[in-house]
Amino acid sequence: MLVSTLPILPSDDSGIVGYIFCIASFKFAHKITSYQLASISWNMNKLVADYMYDEHKKGEFDPSTMEGCHYLVDWPLNKSKLDARSYATKLTADADEIIDIDKIWRCNVISLSPELKDTCLSFSLFHLLKRRFFGFSCGESKERAHDFVFRGLLSENEDGTTDYNRVFKVIEVELAFMYDFFFTKYLGLVDITTVIHPLNYDPWRVSRKPGKSVELPAEVKEALVSSLKRSDGKIANGKSSLVANGAENLLWACERSMHSDTSCSQRKENQTHLILTWHIATCYCEMATLKYLCPNEGTKLKIHLNVATRLSKYCAYLVVSAPKLLPGHHHDTECVFDAVAGEAAKFLQSSRDKYKAMRNLADSEDTIFQRGVKLGKQLEEIQDITQCWKVLYDFWADMMLYVVPSDNVKEHIEQLAKGGEFITHLWALLSHAGILERQENQQAGSV
Repeated sequence: MLVSTLPILPSDDSGIVGYIFCIASFKFAHKITSYQLASISWNMNKLVADYMYDEHKKGEFDPSTMEGCHYLVDWPLNKSKLDARSYATKLTADADEIIDIDKIWRCNVISLSPELKDTCLSFSLFHLLKRRFFGFSCGESKERAHDFVFRGLLSENEDGTTDYNRVFKVIEVELAFMYDFFFTKYLGLVDITTVIHPLNYDPWRVSRKPGKSVELPAEVKEALVSSLKRSDGKIANGKSSLVANGAENLLWACERSMHSDTSCSQRKENQTHLILTWHIATCYCEMATLKYLCPNEGTKLKIHLNVATRLSKYCAYLVVSAPKLLPGHHHDTECVFDAVAGEAAKFLQSSRDKYKAMRNLADSEDTIFQRGVKLGKQLEEIQDITQCWKVLYDFWADMMLYVVPSDNVKEHIEQLAKGGEFITHLWALLSHAGILERQENQQAGSV
């Protein structure tokens, strides 16, 4: 079998030399082409990055109508120059040669449907997100970036609701363009024609596993959008939601650090101890609720329970399967998880009724598992079971958003090749809102 797969070499010496020369020439041409493509990509992303530093100077911006939004969609790649004084790449094309979001939204051609306009918007956002992979800063005005998302994408319709399905669709298509750019043979063809004819787009590409996409419930999208709107860009690790729900007695569960020394920024960043504490508490409450839940329980309770448990399990899944997408060093995350898994095995052992075993566990805060059980018992004491799950619903929506901002661009792109992760959708959305990091005063252990 091995012999049959080997190429047949010419018998004479001149033929062998010619054969080797052809292979060497092909490899050399391939390297030259790769270098040229990389150079073009780098130059294009530098132009976009430099352009966005001045985008806010082009006039007033109305995010509700996209009037004045000059995010680039398409432009002549050969019409730019390096400014000798600022070393910034400047577009030299005429205004009518540049297509931006403002022009797309002003266009009243019948064939340019709202869905197609949103596809153009996704393509424009793809250019902005791609900058981060090439190491360029996001130089756009923080205020305009905030308004673009909070007063634009998340704006309310006439009935006072936000079309959260549209928000996630825009991001989903953006990541599909990102996938095509990095991982398909159509690398050189990602241009405006791809926007008009997005034939390469497949939703499964941004699923948890290729071919095994998990449908995201509408209630989860709504919970996250509502949490983001409430935060107005000041995302927090769940403390504000506890206060808003009158659950101040649970604030202790947001304060305990995994290290006694919190002077190291890496340690401040890591949220694994909080995620697992609240995940254990949520599992405890789920077991308690399902034991006594009546089939005719209210819809609101079921929604809160469904959203809270899904987000809790997804965050725990990230701890186990994608720790590099979470804040802090992934080694810390893995160590904490291993320790908690050992604690759970020790306390539960071979218990058939895990709820009963946890309920009988003495209150203690010595380990993360014990803190999680103690928190679960306190949540169980809330007399209104719907309110109990409302607390968890709001907490997990806040926590999910809180762990998103990061500079781990490479890890997010690599996940796209494996099918993608939902956290990457949120990462892209928050990036466009100008939320690139967690603020110091919003870290665990502070209000």
